Amino acid sequence: MSYQDYEKSLQQARISLLNSTFERFWIQSKSTTKTYSSWYNYLKYQYIIIFLIFITILLLVFSLPFIIFSQYYSNSYHQQCSSLACISTSHRIIENLDLNINPCENFYQYACGGWIDNHFLTPSETSISYFKEIYKNNLIILYKILQNNSEINSPSIKKLQNYFYSCMNTINNENLARQTLLNILQPIGYSPLLVKNWLGTDFNLVSSLIYTHQYKINPLFHIGITIDEKNNKYYRIFFEQSGLSFDEHVRYYDKHVRYLFNQFGIKLFQYLHSSLSYYDILKQIDEIFLFEKRLVSIFQIKKSHNPYEYYHIRTYEQLRQLFSNWFNIEIYLQRIFHKNQTFFF
Repeated sequence: MSYQDYEKSLQQARISLLNSTFERFWIQSKSTTKTYSSWYNYLKYQYIIIFLIFITILLLVFSLPFIIFSQYYSNSYHQQCSSLACISTSHRIIENLDLNINPCENFYQYACGGWIDNHFLTPSETSISYFKEIYKNNLIILYKILQNNSEINSPSIKKLQNYFYSCMNTINNENLARQTLLNILQPIGYSPLLVKNWLGTDFNLVSSLIYTHQYKINPLFHIGITIDEKNNKYYRIFFEQSGLSFDEHVRYYDKHVRYLFNQFGIKLFQYLHSSLSYYDILKQIDEIFLFEKRLVSIFQIKKSHNPYEYYHIRTYEQLRQLFSNWFNIEIYLQRIFHKNQTFFF
């Protein structure tokens, strides 16, 4: 072997050794990197899992009050009244509201506007209210109970039914009511509306007023006994003006009201079998209306609820002189305050 061949083979051996060494280093380096990467990924997954668990715990903690709150209101909802009566009442309340109105601007219209729009006065009514509606509904319910002919064990309801049927017996009641009115009018003195040959001497004003007071009817004036407002050690007899057929004085100047008043009077006295003709009764009834109209101009309208403004003390002598021209107040007081008279007690 020549020297050149030796050098060439030595160089190849060196190259082969370097290549083998490099390959070993590369494999070892690659294996070390792979092990490091697997450990790193495993640690990363652990952090992710811990983070997710932490987030889940936070969500549960923050959602717990909402769960309790919703559970509370869910229980409250199940405890609410759901009967037919509760539902109908709720519906009626909503119907009474005017939801087009802002309650902060007009609360009355908001609370009552719907009820006002849905209710109207009938010709026979002078006023209407929510309590009157309840009263009417109660009457309907009571009417159905009284009309029930099934077996009822309650003695109270049976008594009510007997009373109800006696009132509904219109034929018998008409005759009874007519006779009752005539019996009331007879002690007063028969009215010229009932008899043709009526004489003024048959009528006594004092006796008539005393008799009507027994039936809580107070024509012309009202009398009573009360404690003196200015000295509570004493009692006093008081006189005050009584009411008229109409509370509103303006009605006496309404032609339509006057016509209705006359028609009612005519029917009433025809019902009592008056012996007068239609036109004679009409004349008498219209005179009654005009008499009350004159009283309207005399009667004082109370503009204040202060009793001292209407406190006008009078002696007995002054009172007797005041009534002397048309009424015997002395006989009236003697009879009305007789020891056997129990009208005021």
